Amino acid sequence: MATTTTVTRRTVTTAGTTTSSTTVIPLWTIKLICAVLSVVVLILIFIQKAHVWQGFASTFIFITLTCGFILGWSIQAVLTRFLAFYRVDVVLHSIIVTLTVISTILCVLFLFNQRDYSRSDTYSYMVGITVCMSISMLITFLLIGCLWRGNYAIVDTH
Repeated sequence: MATTTTVTRRTVTTAGTTTSSTTVIPLWTIKLICAVLSVVVLILIFIQKAHVWQGFASTFIFITLTCGFILGWSIQAVLTRFLAFYRVDVVLHSIIVTLTVISTILCVLFLFNQRDYSRSDTYSYMVGITVCMSISMLITFLLIGCLWRGNYAIVDTH
């Protein structure tokens, strides 16, 4: 399926003698550009050396969260341009399930590796993070299960 993007120029005349020309670019195109740039930023962050991450941890956490929000904002509009709405939900929920499973596994591995420090605050915080990620993982498994079984309805609540 070939998709075309049309960038058009319009001349707008308002009451009186004011005439202006505007350029119209589809919103999904802007979101696609933002998504691609966010992925590039994340790749560049992940290829940094560990000592750079450690020295500027807050900066990298903030940049990573920002990229995550930009991807969350843009990816559905971009996928909807190329896939049917139902398929977009399947793709997005599959990605979410995969990420929550990986995050839960990483949390559990951290707890196993740090069990000698089980009385520390850091360990307690990580237990809380692991519990939250596990619950998120179960919820996303429930959601993807409903999606695959066909027990999924899209309802407009406006």
